[in-house]
Amino acid sequence: MSSDNTYRVGDKVVCGGFMYKIFKIDSSDDVIFFRPYFKSNKNSSTIRKIPRESLSQTTIREPISRKEIKDVVTFLKRNKVEKGFLDLNEAKEKLMSNNLFDAVRVLKWLWQDKQDDEKSFTFSKKRVYDMASERIVEEFAFVQDITLAEAEVIIGKHLKSSLKH
Repeated sequence: MSSDNTYRVGDKVVCGGFMYKIFKIDSSDDVIFFRPYFKSNKNSSTIRKIPRESLSQTTIREPISRKEIKDVVTFLKRNKVEKGFLDLNEAKEKLMSNNLFDAVRVLKWLWQDKQDDEKSFTFSKKRVYDMASERIVEEFAFVQDITLAEAEVIIGKHLKSSLKH
């Protein structure tokens, strides 16, 4: 894929933090259709479409590279307390930016908070933590060419290893 939004059928994109595959481009309307790359009970019938002319107004992007995944792993493993956010709304806004590195910051911040005092880890924090985790796991699994379950385990190991350094 190129930076001028010349997408083709079969290309993979990240939209809203989730992986999608372009399966159709309607040339008469110049509309791009895409469906989830990873199937689950939540998204098995989801189909999204967007006019090509509207792409520049979205956060749809290409998946990160293998090199960038190494940066994600390094960040997850480092033993540095992640500066928090003002509140959960700010963390959610970061997740909506469709930037994997923002999602990783949110995940690490909440993971550290959970390790410090699991009793104060509220339902709201857990929901945002799960949102961040889902987004990271999907793109990590895609880039590494592994299953979602394998990606989840690997990410968890990297987070845990940050305690040991």
